[in-house]
Amino acid sequence: MALLMAGCFRIWGTGATGPKNGGQDVNLFAPEIVEMMIKEPVILPGMVLNIEVTAGGMQVFPGGAKIVSLRGDIVMPLIPEPLECAGLTCNQLMLKLAEAYEVLYNKPSVSVMFMQDPQNSPYGTVNIYGEVGREGPISLPTTSKLSLTAAIQQAGGLSPLADRKRILVIRTATPKELPQLTENLSQTRIYSWMEISAGIIPDPPLLKDDVVRVNQTFL
Repeated sequence: MALLMAGCFRIWGTGATGPKNGGQDVNLFAPEIVEMMIKEPVILPGMVLNIEVTAGGMQVFPGGAKIVSLRGDIVMPLIPEPLECAGLTCNQLMLKLAEAYEVLYNKPSVSVMFMQDPQNSPYGTVNIYGEVGREGPISLPTTSKLSLTAAIQQAGGLSPLADRKRILVIRTATPKELPQLTENLSQTRIYSWMEISAGIIPDPPLLKDDVVRVNQTFL
């Protein structure tokens, strides 16, 4: 919030493309850029996974929590060695487990999902500040899709003093996320709650690490 107050972000209107970066216009709010920035989360030490293994109609491991060790592995029934999983996606671990159990069973079926902590989602969070019911982080769901209005509603809605015409969304990208960038880039877009509610403009999707700022209206 102190960064916002200090004016470290430049404001771009709803029709702006943002500054040039590396000789190329990059609009962090363009649909094709948003699609590129949505990444499938990877497994990290300390995360909790929900794993279920069945084979031939029998439950090998009947769906339960598995904590990833600090070494980045998990211990599974009938598999003699811990399985390294840090850095893998849930789908990649699912294939690895299926391969390990194929030695023992014919065509095993494996399910791997994150068990989400509401305060620490593996899919990331957005942060909402200002004139809302509850300031702070909002976790992205497993679909990684969260709209601006849905996030504000999860934050307790707009307060009576909220400026509904100028809701700021600040987005930052790095060269690791977007190869066309040569340095970190931050852009801010202003949205009108009334225009979204009336269907005049789409309800914009939020990405992990977005910051939403709802300022107080000036009467």
